[in-house]
Parts: sequence; structure tokens; C-alpha cells
Amino acid sequence: TVTLYRLVLNIESLNIPIIWWLHEEDNIYDAYNIKESDLVHSKNVFVYGVSDRAIRSYYKYSNKHNIKKLVYGIEQHPERIRSKRKKDKIVFAVIGSVDKRKAQDVFVNAIDRNWERWKSFAEFWIIGCITEEQKLEYIKMNKIRIWGALEHDELMNIYPDINVVVCPSRNDPLPVVLAEGMMHKKVCIASDMTGTAEYIEPYKNGLICKAGDIDSLSESIQWVIEHKNFLKEIGEKAFWVYDKFFSMSQFRESILEIVAKTL
Repeated sequence: TVTLYRLVLNIESLNIPIIWWLHEEDNIYDAYNIKESDLVHSKNVFVYGVSDRAIRSYYKYSNKHNIKKLVYGIEQHPERIRSKRKKDKIVFAVIGSVDKRKAQDVFVNAIDRNWERWKSFAEFWIIGCITEEQKLEYIKMNKIRIWGALEHDELMNIYPDINVVVCPSRNDPLPVVLAEGMMHKKVCIASDMTGTAEYIEPYKNGLICKAGDIDSLSESIQWVIEHKNFLKEIGEKAFWVYDKFFSMSQFRESILEIVAKTL
């Protein structure tokens, strides 16, 4: 990743091809104080970005050095046992460590603001590492189910109970959780500051909300509640996006092609 720029500077003089795969946006370049001189590289360094957002950041800080796209792949998990829970409410879940960048606060504020009109139709979950202080604060609201950190296999077992994966991130180059949501045929609500948004056709294979905008996220959640009958169709189309862009088979093909060209 871009945080290894010093390593790349030290090994670029070796007479071997180096594939450098970047996953970060401006905030990481700024945090590490990465400058153009840190990103100068020789002809044997081949740079790839995981998404258009990651590519734009590299262009910005490197003064337009050459970079191409390499999207990751995730292994498709076998379909889990169907959920036994009652399907009377739509489950919206935000998955990921609780922090400002992931914007769980926007999700929580949207729920708080719309609780009276949503409480009969939806459940809201937060899954991921969370401080004890934040956990107690959310539990006191009595509106959100807090799961805390889960092992990956535990999360896979919970997916059958989730209807909608929400990713309101303020900055997220290509969140894996959305690719996994699509793999599980879930409706995904992604902020426009996620790299995944470039693959979503609103109301066809997912929804897009404005990052940091409580009203925009609220509108997306409200649309899902009002169009419950469309969830299966949208989920099926979301899986098509996973299969075409995020599957391990496409990643394998891309890697083999890149290595062949590089060598």
C-alpha cells in the first residue's frame, strides 16, 4: 500500500519488476506527509489502484505518474442456512469498526431523527469493534442492536438475517463489506465517498447517499422501507456486480494478466 513508499524507494533500484498496489485516499497521504518526491519511481515499478478514488489520490500527490486499476477479489462463501427469524422487519446493518471515517454517527442520527416512523418497520444493527463508552451510549438509546466485533465466520453466519448493508463512510476507497453484501445478494446503501458507488445504479442494484448527510441517508432508508417488494430483485442485480467486478475469478484473471505483462 502507499504506506510502504519508503520500501519502494529503497528497492526500486533493483533490477526486478515491482507491482505496487494502492488502496488509500488523501487522508493517508496527508497523515504520512507523502510528497511527490516520495512517489518518484523507475520504469520497473508498476503502480495499481484499487478504485478510481485511490487512483485520483495517487494522481494528485504524484503529479500524474502512471497508474492503472486493480480491483480486489473476495472468495464466494457457500450459502448459509436460511434465517429462522421473523421477517416482519427489515434489518439495516452497518458493519465495520466504529470510527468517524466509517460514519456510524450519521447512521445513528438518522435513526434517532426518524425513529417514530421507522420503528414498526425496521431494525438497526451496528456490527464491529466499538469502545465501551460508545457502546453504552448507543445501548441507552434503545433503538439499535450493538453486536461488537465478530470473527469473519461469525459475520457470515449473520448475513442471512440482514436485508440491507449500509456503508455511510465519509471516506472509503473500496469497502470490502459492500462487496460481501453484494455477494450475499443484499441491498447496499453506499455513500458517494465510497469507491463502490461507481458500480451502483441507484434503485437498480443498490442505493447511493451523500456522505455525512443525515437527510440523504434517511431518504435512502425510507425508500427501502417503502419499496420492500423490490429488495430481492435489487439483491439479485447486486450479486451480478459482485460476480463481474469483485469475484475471485476476475481477480485471478487480472493478476495473471498483470504478472504476464510485467515479466
